[in-house]
Amino acid sequence: MTKNVEKQLFKQAAYDPAALFSSPYDLVNDPRFSQNQKIRLLKSWAWDIQELLVAEDENMVGGNDSSGDLLEDIQCALGRLS
Repeated sequence: MTKNVEKQLFKQAAYDPAALFSSPYDLVNDPRFSQNQKIRLLKSWAWDIQELLVAEDENMVGGNDSSGDLLEDIQCALGRLS
């Protein structure tokens, strides 16, 4: 994979990780990303989910019932990488 393609793939994953990965564990097991990149992507994904949960708490359009479970999965995946 060329550097340009790798860079584009990382940008795409950073923008919307759920579009590329069905679970945080899929990201952890993806050989295309370094450990540091995986940690950055998981932290970004966790931030997005936390923001959705806050919006939901404030009666705004937010996450769904599985958002809390996804956040737990992300935190476990981060633990595996640390």
